[in-house]
Amino acid sequence: MPVTPQLLRRLRLQLMVSQIRRFVESGTPITTHFFVQTTTTTQVGAIKSRGTLNNVRYLSSEWISEADKRVKGLTPLSTGLVVKYQVVDGPDGDRSYNVVFGPDEMAVLAEHPDPNVVLSLPWDCATSIATGTISAQRAFLDGTINLSGDAVTLIGHQEVFSDVMDVLSDLRDRTEYA
Repeated sequence: MPVTPQLLRRLRLQLMVSQIRRFVESGTPITTHFFVQTTTTTQVGAIKSRGTLNNVRYLSSEWISEADKRVKGLTPLSTGLVVKYQVVDGPDGDRSYNVVFGPDEMAVLAEHPDPNVVLSLPWDCATSIATGTISAQRAFLDGTINLSGDAVTLIGHQEVFSDVMDVLSDLRDRTEYA
């Protein structure tokens, strides 16, 4: 993977978030001085726009809202694509969310009237994928994920799926999966 300015920005932001998280977990107050020494004004704005450092429950309304904030800066697909994730048998029952990949903007929504593709998977598989224990590809090949809709629309969009996973990394780190 080539080292691009975008990749360097992501790495710096991830490092900064992990440093802030350590301060919060240790009870050390975060001061303006901390931000001035470790980050630029642009990065501080990005942290503020991404929400708080409180933990969120996986697939809760708050989690969907936090995920939505994070994907807004990504470049949408010109053709548009909506993937619905139906997670069944979770502790709070069945939950779903939709990732909108354009054409006008990127978004994560609780509901969407017309997804192109629906991925249905059990809670334990969804949490394993979300935490990186297994890959979505492996779960699909194992038959754990059921796919319906226009699967052809998924072909050729691995980079944007990867981008979504990247921008959700800090949210993933503070998500409660129980």
